[in-house]
Amino acid sequence: LEFRRVLKFRLNSHFASDEDLKITSFDLDFSDSGREGCTVTTLTVTAEPRHWKEAIQLAVNEVRRMKEFGITKSEFKHYCEALLRDSRQLSEQAGTVPSIDNLDFVMESDALGHVVMDQKQSHEALESVVDTIELEEVNSYARSILSYISDFGSEADLVREGEEARFADDMGPTRATSIVTCIPAYVDKDGGSIATGGSHARGQNSMGQMDHEELEAIMEQGGELPVPEDSGDAFNVPENAVEFNLDATEIADVISEVRSLPLEPVEDFEVPDNLISDKELGELIALSEPAFVPLEGQQRVNSEPDPVTGIVQKKLSNGVAVNYCKTDNEPQAAMIRVVASGGRGVEKPMAAPNGLGSVALGTRALSEVGAIGQWERQQVELFCVSNLIHFVLETTEEFVVLDFHFASTGGGIRAVMEMIHLLLQSPRWDESSLTRAKQAYRAHYSSLGKSLERATLNNALTAMVGQSCCFLDPVPEELDAVTLKGAAEVLMAQLVSRNLEVNVVGDFDEGELEDTILKLLGTLPERSVDWSEWVDHSIEFVRGSLQQNNTKFLLADSDERACAYIIGPAPYRWQDISASGGEAASSSGSDGLGGFMDFLGDAPKERQEHPLFMSVSLSLMAEIINSRLFTTVRDSLGLTYDVSFELQLLDRMKKSWYSVSVTSTPAKIDDALDASLHVLRELTSRRVSQQELDRARRTLLARHETDLKDNSYLIGLLTHLQCGTVPRKDIRCLRELTSVYSAATVADIYEAYNRLGLSDQEIYTCTGVSGESLGEEEAGRQKQLEAAAAIAMASRNGNLFEALRIALENGGGKK
Repeated sequence: LEFRRVLKFRLNSHFASDEDLKITSFDLDFSDSGREGCTVTTLTVTAEPRHWKEAIQLAVNEVRRMKEFGITKSEFKHYCEALLRDSRQLSEQAGTVPSIDNLDFVMESDALGHVVMDQKQSHEALESVVDTIELEEVNSYARSILSYISDFGSEADLVREGEEARFADDMGPTRATSIVTCIPAYVDKDGGSIATGGSHARGQNSMGQMDHEELEAIMEQGGELPVPEDSGDAFNVPENAVEFNLDATEIADVISEVRSLPLEPVEDFEVPDNLISDKELGELIALSEPAFVPLEGQQRVNSEPDPVTGIVQKKLSNGVAVNYCKTDNEPQAAMIRVVASGGRGVEKPMAAPNGLGSVALGTRALSEVGAIGQWERQQVELFCVSNLIHFVLETTEEFVVLDFHFASTGGGIRAVMEMIHLLLQSPRWDESSLTRAKQAYRAHYSSLGKSLERATLNNALTAMVGQSCCFLDPVPEELDAVTLKGAAEVLMAQLVSRNLEVNVVGDFDEGELEDTILKLLGTLPERSVDWSEWVDHSIEFVRGSLQQNNTKFLLADSDERACAYIIGPAPYRWQDISASGGEAASSSGSDGLGGFMDFLGDAPKERQEHPLFMSVSLSLMAEIINSRLFTTVRDSLGLTYDVSFELQLLDRMKKSWYSVSVTSTPAKIDDALDASLHVLRELTSRRVSQQELDRARRTLLARHETDLKDNSYLIGLLTHLQCGTVPRKDIRCLRELTSVYSAATVADIYEAYNRLGLSDQEIYTCTGVSGESLGEEEAGRQKQLEAAAAIAMASRNGNLFEALRIALENGGGKK
């Protein structure tokens, strides 16, 4: 079924090159269904309401192209190679599959009547037949399986034309059995989706499901398809909303119209074995003369692993730092994480070409392009397919991160390093990729008000850090101000050799890894970040009035539910408290919450000087608070079905915060919020017991031991070991992690706890409530809140006339 992966690849290419983002997401599934008692094929397309026709026709037309012309020789070759490499890798990892996964596989296979084979047997079977598979045979199965989409409404003509000879011998053509739609009741004036308070049950704006025979009979007779009766459920119509009407006939007609669209075979791209040839690589090495250099404080280059952790630390002559650790968690597979300090924190704190949102848009745009060096997107993607490379480029508030997961044998290490070299040295930019990135972020922003949880958290964060901050998603005005030049400038300024740390974890040959890193990353030009030009945001927690710090969000929705967030300042995870003698001074001391437990602050100074002291103390404290929240707010009081305490611990910026999230019913949410806040504050009156500390320690250490079997967790531990902007993290943090946990005391918990902001002036809360009918008073209040936010945003961007217009429209001129 390689054609299915090829089809997904082609649709993804359309998605990446579609400037209007007509398709939001898509999926083609071909699998046995125990419920249906047969194999079921499903094509799922998600799109904005205004683009539903184009999205369906684009997807169906690509299915037609696949059905008519099949996959190309190049696609067949590279996907067969990928299939074999993937199977070989899985066979090597057979001993690492959890027992529960194996049990699920056996039960499912037995229920579906499949032959049960383990990973090694499956790979041996594949190797024995793969060379016998012909391209035409694959294409015949593609024609059979996809004909239910490509020839919808004309199946009888297909059979009469004698086309069945082109189908798979044991299958023949297929036909659609149902078309299911899920659509909004209302859209905005431009056809975009909006939040509604209406019922999402099947009603007049949902076609539901209709048998294929019934649909075909009605269409042949020229009759109109029936529309389900209105369910009669009451709902609130959003302001400026337009009813979205769509019936079965329209959908059927749109699919049928695709047959009249032009159809041409896809171009068969040449896919290189290497992105950088041996000749080009030789020239780079001769020009740069790369070498490993001693680490700071060392006299010579050391390639010996750390005796406790097994980690090797190296540095290249151009400044690139390297940490690697060999594991057998995933045989013949590895992960690489390339980290650059900066992230969204260096965006100019305003709407500007390189202002708020520029790094976020730059990383998204660079990913959208997909082309690097001389190679086009399709060539790079097929190159990744052949080498089982999965790549993600993203940014946080503090760092730009490139993550690669790949097969480490058969030239996989060189393939990944070639991609990293070209991505950093020869990226390709174009305006259409930035346009798509902006549209994606606009869609994300517009959906903010439709999610109760996201909107509630965003309101609390906005109250805490203010509007112009890298911790918040960019708004449309900020997105519009960003230019391609500005986004590329601020992003590429961070991706320079002396600002890069490369972390590698997995099953690989150490000699091959070091040699490849030396040749492909050591030949990057030596550059540094000019930190005088790119300054981190000055993040200050806003001290507003109690009313400003404690807000409410109301959402008209068919589902009555509620959630709340409590947010407040937390200490920096790498904070060195030894200089102050361990006295837990809190800014909330004026309220009697800080200094209360100072008599416990006699922890040994050596432990307080350890880089992990605050991080471990915070983790233990969070585990204890979570346990208390669960047993008190949920079990004892029955006010919630989910409550949790989390820490947002930053590495570069000396700012952090905690958050408590609680979900409940609208009637109980205020009590749940008060109870959660009480649990937070009661550590001053009901002190942590030794038993609680021991239980938290056992839980965290057991979790650590389990997570060590996961490469993604391991690579997180390696990250920042040589990062100049996180100076306190070094190899000692990994060597002594368990011993720091084991030595922690109750006094350490309070060193962390007394540095939380827990006073009324330091806490920010937001309660979100949704329901079908919100009272007029609540609806009016919500409208005022939205208007106030819009006025503030317009004023901040210098659009005073727009701010005045909004104020007048919302009664600003009334006394």
